[in-house]
Amino acid sequence: FKGIFTDVKADDWFAGVAESARNVGIISGYDDGSFAPNNIISRQEMAKILVAAANYLKIPVNIPEKPPEFQDAEEIDGWAEQAVAAVGAMGLMQGMNDNTFSPRSNVTRAQATVVVSRLLGLTGGEAE
Repeated sequence: FKGIFTDVKADDWFAGVAESARNVGIISGYDDGSFAPNNIISRQEMAKILVAAANYLKIPVNIPEKPPEFQDAEEIDGWAEQAVAAVGAMGLMQGMNDNTFSPRSNVTRAQATVVVSRLLGLTGGEAE
């Protein structure tokens, strides 16, 4: 087993899924070749993954000319700006109650469940 990620072993319970997700472009890992499987995911990383998953599922992804105006827009990393705008336009993720996106905040299990359910809804599928 010669995996794509430097920190994923063949017998890791998620190895096959991580490799498959990388192979179809849903995840990319970090510049150093790692996946960091035990890291917590941020809201902007979730946005990027959702857009990649939508592309894989052939769900139209339109990036609005005018992105949402969040009070903390300057905190969104450049690599995530289009993804944050797209998931907002698609109705997958919104800002917080205080008109921030909180790009570096952790995604909760509840938030992840809601956005995945919304994504499935765009495919005509539904979470049970």
